[in-house]
Amino acid sequence: MTEDEPGFLCLGILIGSGILGRRGFWKLSSVCKEVLSLRDALRDETTSIGFGSVCSGFSSDCEREEVWSFFDSCFESDNVRALQQILALKGVSGRYPFLLKRAIEKNPASVKCIAFLTNEETTPALSDLVLQTEFFGKLTREQFVQMIEGGVVRTDHWKEAEGLNGGRAVRPLVEILIANSHFDLAEALLDAGARVDVCGWEIVISRRHHPFLSLRPFSSSDSRCCFTPLLALVHGLSEDSTGHVTRRSGRGRSDAQRERGLSLLRRLAKASKDAACLDWKVKFSSTYGDGPPGRVTALGLACFYRDPEIVKVLVEEQGHVESKEGGELVFMVLDPKRYRPLSESRCHSDDDSLCAALLEQLLQLRGFELNRIKTQSGERLSPLSLAISQGMEKSAEVLLKGGAAPGIVKGWSGMNSPSPLFKL
Repeated sequence: MTEDEPGFLCLGILIGSGILGRRGFWKLSSVCKEVLSLRDALRDETTSIGFGSVCSGFSSDCEREEVWSFFDSCFESDNVRALQQILALKGVSGRYPFLLKRAIEKNPASVKCIAFLTNEETTPALSDLVLQTEFFGKLTREQFVQMIEGGVVRTDHWKEAEGLNGGRAVRPLVEILIANSHFDLAEALLDAGARVDVCGWEIVISRRHHPFLSLRPFSSSDSRCCFTPLLALVHGLSEDSTGHVTRRSGRGRSDAQRERGLSLLRRLAKASKDAACLDWKVKFSSTYGDGPPGRVTALGLACFYRDPEIVKVLVEEQGHVESKEGGELVFMVLDPKRYRPLSESRCHSDDDSLCAALLEQLLQLRGFELNRIKTQSGERLSPLSLAISQGMEKSAEVLLKGGAAPGIVKGWSGMNSPSPLFKL
């Protein structure tokens, strides 16, 4: 098949879209000779198609987790060529720590892969001197910069710790600093070149050895995505309108500290956009405290915590959202579980004003959708119906001005939402 043939053009469109993902691309390349030759073709080099197309799927935590499974399959078959190809993808090298250790633990007979990683892969771990998180709280920014310049601290340092259910966790240093509100030190590390397109990992123990984990649906990866630096900052800064402080932070923040955090947020949001990880998702864990169900982006997390300042920064930087998330954000803001009842009139009015302010910010996003349907307590509701049913007058007004349909909203598969007028 030549590049001028229609079949190759269709194949190029399919691969270039990134829709196949890592697993789909690899399977297709195993049965198609033309695609097999593209395993070495990285998207940012000489062609618009190739193995590099899978990078667009890394916004999904499932796709990022799937890479661990790919590494394990390389170790099992001692396929050093495939290992080199996956590590050649933009951003992959340095995002998955302690690969040499994993190769030895998973398959010590993987001679070629272990030899390659011995020469190529090094994951710097924090020394005993700085393993304790409290250590960083005693440092000034100037002292921390001196440690970076002296090589005691590196921008790509990782920390291993005990995880859940007997597993272990590994976290990049920049995320640890942010999660513990050491914003000055985090900025210094970013100044020195720390990456933002990384995330922590929770390595769960084998399902065979844990009675509760054995009840989970089968997963091909034993590694779970945790927060990116941006998600850690949004989570740490966010408070809902009741003044609830997230459980992980454990304490309130002064106005000056919050301003430093917002300044860092602007920088992180821009850096994350440049690194194509602004829309990365993570499945929110109960270990972080109260949070949204399912998978969430930094913007979604800010909407859940109803923080207009953070939403404003992220909206200005992001500019658009995918269709699915665009329809979810409005329901995240309007979630009735997050609002005080009408009987608490003053608090309810505050909630309504806060919700309206958030919606006005979100309306600036391309792809933000106001005419979706969600089932709530067995009832199909549109955003406008939900706002009216809760007596959120200001929010309903913003929705109407933004284009929310005042009549019946048609959903997928013939599912319709009754007119919001029935809620009056």
